[in-house]
Amino acid sequence: MREVAATWFAVMRGPDAEVRRAEFEAWLAQDSLHRETYSRIAEIFSLGKGLATPASRQQPAAAVPDRGRARYPIIALSLIVATLGGGAWMIGLAQSGLHTKPQSIRAETGPLALNARYATRRGQISRIRLADGSTITLDTNSSIAVAFDKTSRLLRLRSGRARFDVAHEDRPFVVSAGTGSVTARGTVFDVAVHSTGTVAVRLLRGVIDVALPGNTAERLTRKPVVERLRPGQQVVMAGTTLTAARSLSSPIDANWPNGELDCDRASLATVARAANRYGNIRIALADPALGNLRVSGAIRIDDSRKLADRLALLFDLRVDHSDPTRLVLRAP
Repeated sequence: MREVAATWFAVMRGPDAEVRRAEFEAWLAQDSLHRETYSRIAEIFSLGKGLATPASRQQPAAAVPDRGRARYPIIALSLIVATLGGGAWMIGLAQSGLHTKPQSIRAETGPLALNARYATRRGQISRIRLADGSTITLDTNSSIAVAFDKTSRLLRLRSGRARFDVAHEDRPFVVSAGTGSVTARGTVFDVAVHSTGTVAVRLLRGVIDVALPGNTAERLTRKPVVERLRPGQQVVMAGTTLTAARSLSSPIDANWPNGELDCDRASLATVARAANRYGNIRIALADPALGNLRVSGAIRIDDSRKLADRLALLFDLRVDHSDPTRLVLRAP
């Protein structure tokens, strides 16, 4: 019933509203449950309009000297699709708190020193403009060193994740991470250093070369392993191993610089894990089975409390605030 009501809600806010009004009113009059469910969908949509987060003061990454479109409004309304077991329901949330304009979690800075180190704290995403016109978007809990000279642009991602939007020029732009490196000239790509020591490289635009040397004994005689990536491809470096490039159709975290997950039937467990990388208070699930709930849409993950409240509203759950260190989603 929720799915049907949400579909009617979308239709009646779209270009076919007048054409289908008589059909809609007939459906509404068939049963009091129809009207009640439709009103609930409209109530949640209306509530979401008031949940936008006010912009907070921008804070740049810490820097220290380094001495070393669809035909129908189902898509236009950014419908959230939540599935549990065999039933599914949709709620239009285009203006709701689960799909708002980005908060001021990024910081713009002026041109940086040619040799410097930059870091972000937990929950912070900062955009850094380099002296050559390139930009680095540094994810939460990340650190990077920058060293430019007349012939090269060298960077080392020490921890965390960063997106590089590289200005084209003659000097090579080389990002080292783990045991390998990425060489680009004018392109956009992500590099992530995982806690396990592996490094993932994903290309969004342009062409990059990912290079990994052979093992120490062979390094003098063996040429580096080089993998050329094309847009949409990713490789993983682990020690002296470099995986073959593989395509990623629609990665859930492609829009992370804006503090969003682009979910397509992503599990609630996945959403909670992603949010917990940013928030100072964790989102936990009282029952592991809740992790199988499915969510679609653009979801902000930079405010754990609001995210927990909205997920609870969508799935008819409740938020347990009894533990000050976490927010527990429970069945009612």
